[in-house]
Amino acid sequence: RAADDGELTVSCMVTNMGSMPGAEIVQLYISPAASDKVYRPAKELKGFEKVRLNPGESKRIWFKLAGRDFAYYNVEAKQWTVDEGNYIIGIGNSSRNILLQNAVYILNTDGIKPVDKRAKLGCYYDVKPGVFASDAEFEIFHI
Repeated sequence: RAADDGELTVSCMVTNMGSMPGAEIVQLYISPAASDKVYRPAKELKGFEKVRLNPGESKRIWFKLAGRDFAYYNVEAKQWTVDEGNYIIGIGNSSRNILLQNAVYILNTDGIKPVDKRAKLGCYYDVKPGVFASDAEFEIFHI
């Protein structure tokens, strides 16, 4: 699918397997395509919905994703852009508890390629606990 050609619909079924009424927050995350040039979070929350269920009850939850949900702001191009590639769509009750996942291939239709900043911003790509970016690295990253 191209990043700008409409919506992607994702759904899942949620069932209360317990003996009491309950509620769950169903969360949808996107894990961006593996990029060795653009620093992005490992998972991005793109939607959530609270569902209340009686014992044994099931409900289907629907999410709609637009091309912008796969984008990041490209500072050099001064616009939102999408890296072409595979993205993992995950559904769970927290970012650490993904219960369903599937891959989708997203096309880049704007022709903008990411700028490789690894040489100047190694600290952002090789994260070490307790090691922070220098002021110079921080300025390069945000320019």
